[in-house]
Amino acid sequence: MRASASKLRIKKVHDRVMEQVSSGQQPNVSQAMREMGYSETSVRAQKVTKSLTWQELMGEVDDSLIVGQVYKVLMGQDARATLQAADMLLKLKDRYPANKIKAGVLDERNNVLVD
Repeated sequence: MRASASKLRIKKVHDRVMEQVSSGQQPNVSQAMREMGYSETSVRAQKVTKSLTWQELMGEVDDSLIVGQVYKVLMGQDARATLQAADMLLKLKDRYPANKIKAGVLDERNNVLVD
């Protein structure tokens, strides 16, 4: 089965962002989306990052790559750019627990109110 044109465009944006990260640049999803011909409205809304295809592609990214980038920060000269790149990837992979903790607290609070 062939991937749809939309999925291929999302994959190209993803690949461009991964190239930026692997070269130590701060990932720029907006720029990558513009390069792939997305409208400014879609670029501003970062619609690509909200798609199921994007989430699946990010799920395939090996977290050890992120850890490797953070390690470079500890050892390297250009720490700021590398740390920003790792931070962006962690955000895109939804690895920050803040939202998950909030959801858990709300569920727990709702259970108490129901009981």
